[in-house]
Amino acid sequence: MSEQRNTTKDRLNKLLAEAADLTNNETTYINNVTFHIGVNEVTFDMYLVTADPRTLGKNTQAERLQRIVMPVGVAKELALLLINGISQWEDTFGITLPISPQSLSDEEAAHEKESLDE
Repeated sequence: MSEQRNTTKDRLNKLLAEAADLTNNETTYINNVTFHIGVNEVTFDMYLVTADPRTLGKNTQAERLQRIVMPVGVAKELALLLINGISQWEDTFGITLPISPQSLSDEEAAHEKESLDE
């Protein structure tokens, strides 16, 4: 069974490595993301939020640059990839990134603030 899983994963990795690149070699930088979970899919909206430093943030603007929709299972795999990849990055560089208070529930944000104050 495990051998069959490895073969399937190898075939998928080969398929992805040979996939056509439809990005026109463009890279999109985002600094904010929102998501909505539906019955069968997760929708991510990717934003670039900018502020003019000369106005002390009074002219903050946001642009939605991309919307990505995927099945819930793929979103869960993405979450695991991100958690594992960022954990490895933190271990490699000896840095622990704080979690943004806006991405936490009120209770989690209070706990995070307490641990940062210590």
